[in-house]
Parts: sequence; structure tokens; C-alpha cells
Amino acid sequence: MLHSPYLCLRLRLYASKGRSRLDHLLAKMGVSQEHARQTWTHTPRDLKTSLKEKLEKVEGGLSLELVRGKSFERAWGFKGVWAASDVVQVIESTLVSVEERDKENITPRGEGKDDISPAERFRQREGEMKLEWVKRFWKALDSIDRYFFSFRTYKLTIRVEMLSVSLPSAKQFHKVILSTGQSIIEKRAIKSLRSFRIAIIREGPDLAFFEHPLALTKLATWLCEVSAEEDRGRARRVQGDLVLACLIPSRSVFLVVGVNAKESDENNGNEATEAVGNKFGLAFGRVAKRDVRGLGMKIDAFEPGIVEVREADLGRFLEVLTDEFVRH
Repeated sequence: MLHSPYLCLRLRLYASKGRSRLDHLLAKMGVSQEHARQTWTHTPRDLKTSLKEKLEKVEGGLSLELVRGKSFERAWGFKGVWAASDVVQVIESTLVSVEERDKENITPRGEGKDDISPAERFRQREGEMKLEWVKRFWKALDSIDRYFFSFRTYKLTIRVEMLSVSLPSAKQFHKVILSTGQSIIEKRAIKSLRSFRIAIIREGPDLAFFEHPLALTKLATWLCEVSAEEDRGRARRVQGDLVLACLIPSRSVFLVVGVNAKESDENNGNEATEAVGNKFGLAFGRVAKRDVRGLGMKIDAFEPGIVEVREADLGRFLEVLTDEFVRH
């Protein structure tokens, strides 16, 4: 529960008093601290069977209507029950998670052969990174099979055994995102510019984890959701759009993602919904087309709002990006 993005958002577990709110929730559910710290396999059977009922009793009063999630489920006998959302999260974590052998292949900044130039070291690490991503892709794809029954129909089947093996990676996926996000909030590292907010990650134990754009985008999206949650009690709304930059030491570049703030219909009382389109994609493209001498950046992603910027050029890139938002 500590690493659930939804609970962390609703109970504000990232704040100093967040843990006491979680303890209060467990007390209202009638779950002891001893049982709460146990793994699911060692949890008493009666608590497992009554957990859904206990959650239903407390979710309304604490605005936790989505704590149980809404997704299709399927049972695989003694192998357990898997929801469609669980499968998606495990596959996402498989694409992103850095295994120990991958960490060993990363050459830290300043190390390596002296006769290799920075440009050659950059290309070498970029090639290693792409090979790692390809291996993770095939591992994720191996978790599902497609069996064709006819020319136009096919069936997707899930390999529960492989998903179960990758389940710890999914837990680590959320743990790293929430712990990094909490650190950013505690340090008040999010600064407001004229047209958007900016946060920069320069150090930490999980920099290699955020080398993948999906992980950094997840973190940026969660930080935007935190801002939207905090804005509910404010008379004046802060700038919601966020640019998040993370240093990739092995290649001396910043991976930069831009995420739109969630918008809500206050007049109709509707929940916040995703804004249509990512305006940072167009903004990054306009910056790339401008004739800015010496600005090193590369757009090489299918998703909009993702760009790589040379480490020394991040400040200039943000200045030009701010100017583009003012002009448009």
C-alpha cells in the first residue's frame, strides 16, 4: 500500500503526516500493524477473503473510490487471479526495469579507456542501451502469445508463470517512482517558470532507471497529479504543465519529458481528465527547428514531448523553450 500511486496521491503519503493517514486507514479497516507488514502469501486467509468488504466500508469516507481498481479479471486456478491492469503494469515494468547485469554494463562518467573520445563513448553507450531495450522488449513480448484460429481472428494468451517472475519488478517500478517523486517534493525541487514548471534530477541511486523515457514520463505524470490534488484546496491555481529533466551520466545528456496538466470540469463537477494532445511535442519541435547555434538536442521517440539535450545546453534549451511558449 505504501507504493500504490493512487493511495500515495489520495492519502498524501509523500507528506510528513502521510504515514499516520495510512495507519488511520488500516485501523478503520480493522487490520493490525502486524498483518499489514506481512507479505500477501503469509496473510491470514480470513483477512484475504474479507479485504474487499473492508475496503468498501472505508473508501467512500476517505475519497478512495478507485482504490480497488476497475478492470477485467481472470482466474488461473491455483496460480491466482490477474486483472488486465495488473498485466499491463507488469509488462511496463519489464520494459523499464534495469537488471543487475544491465547495471554492470553501464560505464560511469569519467571511467573507461583514456583513448576513447567523449563522442565515441556516447555512441558506445547508446548502442548498449538500445541492445538492452531490445532484450527487455522481447522479454515482455514473451509474456503473451498470439494463436491464430482463422485468417481474421486471433486470441491473446497470457503466460502467468513469466508474469509472476516479473511481478517483483513491477513493485520496484512503483517504489522507485514514488520514492523519487517524494524526494523531489520534500526538496521543493519543482520551480515555476513563466509558462511551465521545471524539475531537474541530477543525482540519486536510480538515475539508470530513468534512462528509459517511459519511467521518466510516469514520474512526471504522477507529479502533475500531485499538483492537481494539492490545488483542490487552493484559491489560486499554480502552473500545472511540467518539464522534467534527468541526467544520464553515462552519455552526458539530459533526458527531458514534457507533460500536460490534467484538466477538470469544475462547473459539472467531473473528475480530472487528460488534456487532448501534448503541446510540448510541438514546442520541442519548434525549438529544434530554430537556428540556435551550438544547441545540442535530439528528438528520437515515437511519443511527443520527449527530447535529449546535451548536458551543458540544458539552461539554453529551457530559455528557448520558454520563449517558444511566449511566442505561441
